[in-house]
Amino acid sequence: MYIQGVSYPSDFEAKKAIIEAGKRMEEKGYALGCEGSLSVRVGPNAVWITTADADKGALTHDMLLRVDMNGRPGVGAARN
Repeated sequence: MYIQGVSYPSDFEAKKAIIEAGKRMEEKGYALGCEGSLSVRVGPNAVWITTADADKGALTHDMLLRVDMNGRPGVGAARN
C-alpha cells in the first residue's frame, strides 16, 4: 500500500513478518523468551506490535496488537 508516496505492508504481511522474525530470532538465540517487542509500521499512524510478555519464538496472530503512534489500540488506523 502506498500512502503519500511511502510503501507500507498490509496488515497480513506485517503480522506474518513479525511472527517469522520472532521464530528466526529464537532459532538463532537472539530472543530470550519474553524480552522486548517486535513491530512493523503499516501506515503513517499505525503499527503492529507484540503484546507484553509474548514469547517471540511462539507468536500467534492474537499476540499482536495494532496501535497508533501514541500507543492507543486501533485508534486512527486504516484497516486493510
